[in-house]
Amino acid sequence: MTLRRHPSLPGYEARPGLVRWAVTARLAIRAIFELARGRQAFAKSAPAAFLRENERLATVARPPASALPGDDLLVRQVGYMIPRMARRVPWRADCLVQSLAAQRWLASAGIASVLKIGAERPDGAGFNAHSWLAYGDMVVTGGEVDGYEVLLG
Repeated sequence: MTLRRHPSLPGYEARPGLVRWAVTARLAIRAIFELARGRQAFAKSAPAAFLRENERLATVARPPASALPGDDLLVRQVGYMIPRMARRVPWRADCLVQSLAAQRWLASAGIASVLKIGAERPDGAGFNAHSWLAYGDMVVTGGEVDGYEVLLG
């Protein structure tokens, strides 16, 4: 029998298993809570509200240039937990909901991030839209975004 090896939670790779499990459980619960809040925001807000929130966070939260020592670790942990929990919640948690959830989580810690919405035009008449959250040059949620042209953010 072979056990699948999952990537460890950033910052806790060398810790004992029980410590990793406890921290992972705590962050998973927070991720589910933030995904629920993100889903509510998505259902109640217009896209213009997301842009206003981006602008507000740029003025009140810490940008990457003035980050505190633990900011990068929290950003990586949020980027680790949000997509994993989004696959497990009983509601739809697509890219925009994940981006909103991660942005709210980081904002609660005083960390500025930028919600971006882009589109790609594959061969054919339609286009694919996608949302992601960026912290400086790092993509927090949204995966591979190289093929998308930024429309908002």
